Amino acid sequence: MRLLILLLAACVSTFAQFGALINSADWYVDSVNGSDSNTGKLNAQNVPQPYLTLAHVQAQSLTSGQTVALASGSRFRESLTIPASHMGVIYYGSGAAPIIDGTTVISAGSWTKTAGQTNIYQASVTMDAASSFLNLIENGVILPRASSLANCDATPGSVVNTSEAGATTLYLHATSGIPTTNGAVYEFNPRALVLDGRSGQYLTVNGITVRGGNTNFGNMSLARYSRVVNSASNDADQ
Repeated sequence: MRLLILLLAACVSTFAQFGALINSADWYVDSVNGSDSNTGKLNAQNVPQPYLTLAHVQAQSLTSGQTVALASGSRFRESLTIPASHMGVIYYGSGAAPIIDGTTVISAGSWTKTAGQTNIYQASVTMDAASSFLNLIENGVILPRASSLANCDATPGSVVNTSEAGATTLYLHATSGIPTTNGAVYEFNPRALVLDGRSGQYLTVNGITVRGGNTNFGNMSLARYSRVVNSASNDADQ
C-alpha cells in the first residue's frame, strides 16, 4: 500500500510539473528554443520539436480535441485563437509559466521630442480596430492618463493618446529622464483580445499567464463549460 501511495504521489508531481504528460500534446511551441522550421510535434524519441511562434501553430489545421503546449519560460508577444471545442492550451517543462503577451515594446528610437512642449516625447503606434482602450506601460506599471498635453507636460509619469483604436500618437512624460535614453521598457497593448476561446466550448487553459489585452472581455475570453487551471490574467507585468 505504501508503494502504491508513493507511485501515485509521483504521478501527481509529474502532472503538476508538465501540465500534461509530455507525449499527450498535439503541438509544441517554445519562444526561446523553438523554430518555425521544426515540425511542432514529438520526434521518434518523444522529444518535442517546438515551433517558435504562436502565429505558426495558428496557421496549422487546429481541430477539436487537440492540445497546444507552450514551453515554460516562454514569452509570446502575440495572440492566440482557439478555433474549436474540446481543445487545450497547457504548459510543459519546468520554470516560469509561459506568457501570452498582447503588448508590443516601443523602442527607444521610436520616441521623438514633441514640438512646443518641455517634457513630452511622442511615438506613433497602431491599435487593432476592435480595441477598447490603450495602455502605456512603463517598466511593468500602467501609466495614468493626463487630461491634456499641458497637464501631461507638468506631470511626470503620465501619458496622453489621440485615439483608442487604429493609428494613434502617444504623448509621454517619462517618470524620470527621457524615453530615448532612460533605459525604461515601454509597452503598449495593440491586440484587442490575447487568448480568444469564444469559438469553442469545453476548453482547458492550464498553467498559462495572459496579459496585455484591451477589450472589455479582459485578456482572455473562453466559451461555456471551459476551465482555467493554475493560470493568471494580468494587466501589468509579472
